[in-house]
Amino acid sequence: MSRSNNRLHLHVQNKRSHCPITALPPEILEAIFALCISQLYTHPPYTPPADATRRRLQALAWTHVCSSWRLLSLASPRLWRTIDLVSGPQFIGQCLERSKATKIDIISSISAYAPIRLVPSPAEEIGHEVVQTSSAVPHKRSNEPTGRSAFILSLLRSNAHRIRSISLFLMPTDIHPLFHHTFSLSLPCLTSLILRLPPTSPFFHQLTPIIPVSLPLVQHLSLEGVALCRDAWGGLNSLRHLSLKDLDEDTCPSVEDVLGILERSPGLVVLRLHDWRPSCSLDSVSRLISDDETQDSCNKRPQTIFLPKLTVLAISSTQRIVASLFSSNSRSRLILSPQTRMRLFLSLSDDLHTLFSTGLPWSGYQRCSATDRHRNDLSSSISNDGTDRDRTSSFKVDLKLPLPSADHDRSEDGSELDGIVLPSKPGTSTASKNYNIDPIIQTIRLSKNGCHFLTAAAMAWLIDSPSQTQQDDADLAHSPILFSLSSARAVGTHISASLPHLLGQRMGSVTKLELNTGVLTSGGLGPGKGGGESGITEDGLQRLFRDLAGLETLCVAFNDLSSLWNVLLPSTNTEGSSNTTTSPQSPRTLLPHLTRLSFGKPSEVWCNFSNRWSASLLRFIKSRSPRAGEATSGRQAGVSKKDIFVETIEFVRCQGIQRSDGNDEEYQVLRDLKQLVPVVLVR
Repeated sequence: MSRSNNRLHLHVQNKRSHCPITALPPEILEAIFALCISQLYTHPPYTPPADATRRRLQALAWTHVCSSWRLLSLASPRLWRTIDLVSGPQFIGQCLERSKATKIDIISSISAYAPIRLVPSPAEEIGHEVVQTSSAVPHKRSNEPTGRSAFILSLLRSNAHRIRSISLFLMPTDIHPLFHHTFSLSLPCLTSLILRLPPTSPFFHQLTPIIPVSLPLVQHLSLEGVALCRDAWGGLNSLRHLSLKDLDEDTCPSVEDVLGILERSPGLVVLRLHDWRPSCSLDSVSRLISDDETQDSCNKRPQTIFLPKLTVLAISSTQRIVASLFSSNSRSRLILSPQTRMRLFLSLSDDLHTLFSTGLPWSGYQRCSATDRHRNDLSSSISNDGTDRDRTSSFKVDLKLPLPSADHDRSEDGSELDGIVLPSKPGTSTASKNYNIDPIIQTIRLSKNGCHFLTAAAMAWLIDSPSQTQQDDADLAHSPILFSLSSARAVGTHISASLPHLLGQRMGSVTKLELNTGVLTSGGLGPGKGGGESGITEDGLQRLFRDLAGLETLCVAFNDLSSLWNVLLPSTNTEGSSNTTTSPQSPRTLLPHLTRLSFGKPSEVWCNFSNRWSASLLRFIKSRSPRAGEATSGRQAGVSKKDIFVETIEFVRCQGIQRSDGNDEEYQVLRDLKQLVPVVLVR
């Protein structure tokens, strides 16, 4: 028997000697094991197995392959640093013991599905204890864990000094025993804190639990239904990720608190404030924003908060609170870098002047004069040679943090770029060398309840992830959508009228316009006259086209196109409307560079398009072609490309526009369009 065992052992050793993985150094094997563990505990969101037992077995799998792997894993403390509270007390104790003195991570692996419970449920409560809440009236309930929970919390209490991160989905009753008894006030190594509470019914008002810990070293803070004590907001420094959600008005940070956090966190990458409505907003915002247009306020130099690494800025709040972050009259105002993607969710009752009084908050879009911020464009402050006429009333904003070098965007004459003094490269003078790092907006999408500004001419109707709150921050940071606004009120006219103020002379860089469903009024009538609520009127559409002189592509979703044809064909009656509008603008004056038209979008069917709008479309194409009469006789007419203004027309799910030709009258318009336009696409 012993001889057979020896022979089997030699055979196994021979097989292992030919296995490439056995030649790997122990350090490489340890790195591979650590990578596997990180995939098991990916957060957030988690994708756990069916139960915690399977996860624990997977975490121990490499320790049962061979003796060398087991010895290696047991001798590596970092492989045991992840403490899953869903696991049993015995496994948690083994992980704490084997991790030795290394810093540990506390998680709950099923947080994407259900919160864990560390204390007995209300039905099992025995005894009462005063619990600290956001209310002045104390609440009483049981918060003494017993049995398994008490053992787990005792293990965490003895190792609180080496906790590096906490990521838990808890019940509200667990906040007090975890942070008041277990962690007390000392978490010296904590750099990441992610806490979530399950949402409650809107008919049941639950006070937001407060954690009393100080977090001076935390870089990643994400709280959902949990708040810090009032003094703790002022102790947050050097944050890289800040996300707050479902905090009531008494516990969420004030405007001053948020501005202070931003000022102390120049390396911030992600900022998400969901339903941010501080109770002291009216008083604090009134102090931050002053409507007094005195000479002192114009010459006052505001304190600038510049976040060069910020990539995601998402705020859901009121109009006035959001405006306090970017107002030129406030003591501090926020200026964004070109890579920042901003998402706003609010109820906009006025135009965008109320949000961005000095233009878009990106550095290159700031207005240089504090007295002319309510004008429609910058032409009055720019002379013929491109220099500022008036420097005495302009305020300068010093960007104290270093920016990436950009030699090709540097100002040649050393003049200030829109009132923003940018730092120079080493060895050069800031007064003589400045950088223009403006994000170029090429596409504008106007909707009935919002707008999108895109930095590239991307595919029409490009949208964010269907679930905006769950979209990955890395994907959002690389999105071509520079700015988006979603309003509870219809704001089509407000936004279109604000574009010259926001973009100024950079309106000429916009080459694509998307008009979403319902953004146009019916027949050019205004609100209250049958034209819909806050849609773009005919006059507003005409001003918009006049400002977008460099527009090359126009995409229109399901709308009443009467006002569109009234503007582009000013002397023609359009079907569906009995109004006749006479405009001094000729068809070629508006949108002179228009070469591509698109009607419809993939997510909806445009019913009765051909019967209502095809005739007007054909007349518009003919008016844009000086040799349309020759083109209608066939392609052999010799119409050159330079004689055709519209080169491409696209129809997306437009009823009555068929892919195949026929002899019916239904296809006559399509055949005529193909004779006038080089490319006709039907999707």
